[in-house]
This record gives sequence, C-alpha cells and structure tokens, in this order.
Amino acid sequence: AIGDNLIRASMPGTILQIVAQPGTKVKRGQPIIVLEAMKMNNSIGAPRDGVVAAILVKTGQSVGYGEPLAQMTESWVKAILPEVILLWKN
Repeated sequence: AIGDNLIRASMPGTILQIVAQPGTKVKRGQPIIVLEAMKMNNSIGAPRDGVVAAILVKTGQSVGYGEPLAQMTESWVKAILPEVILLWKN
C-alpha cells in the first residue's frame, strides 16, 4: 500500500524546503516540497486532495528522478492510524 500514494521527484535535485508536514490536509496542486534543480526552485505539489501521511526526505538531501519524496493518504485518520495501533500495542 505504501507504493500506491507516493509523491516522487519529477527530476533530480536537492530538497530545499519541506512545506507540508505529516498530518497536513492538502488540496490538489498545493506545494508539499520545494526541490532545487539546475539552480531553479521547483514546487512539488499534491497530486490530489488528501493528507500528507509521511515525508520521506530531509532538507538538503539529494534525490534522483523518480525517488519517493512523500506519501499521501485519503484521510487524516489513515495518516495517524499506524501510530495509534503501535502505541496501543505497547
């Protein structure tokens, strides 16, 4: 299921800024990550309405084409559910 909702780098570059944190509700096209490539800042937006489930990169990290940057989910509950289950088990 993790592969179903991945946001990937559209080009190689360096992560300049992480705009949306996990748990953030986003609209289609809303910036999630800013990627610097060829001395230009490229905003990587949400492919659809949903919730940012995870950020898979760090500021300053170099990424290649197609590398996963973030993961989305349909709802806030699905974004936090794995952590809730983990806390409940412990």
